[in-house]
Amino acid sequence: MRITPTYTVHLLCANGHRTTTELLHAVITPDGMIEGAAGSDADFCAVCNASPLTVLGINEETPLCQWVALCENDATLTRSHPILGEVPICERCNARCESLQDA
Repeated sequence: MRITPTYTVHLLCANGHRTTTELLHAVITPDGMIEGAAGSDADFCAVCNASPLTVLGINEETPLCQWVALCENDATLTRSHPILGEVPICERCNARCESLQDA
């Protein structure tokens, strides 16, 4: 299964605190804008409870491969693990798993 990236919203409160929250149900519109619902912690500052918050930007984040503990590649797929269930995996680790299954 292909991995979809997550989006993190960077926020600034009136008192200067920088916080982040995940953009839920993110959809990229045809004009290139990102729409979605920010988490409930986007309504007030997580540090001082001030509101409203200013959006500084949105970052696209791809999860890292979690198939091998020391792998630091971006995950592009998920693979069924016998104990953990669906796990994010990179192309290199996935190819190694495929070659081990063929042996």
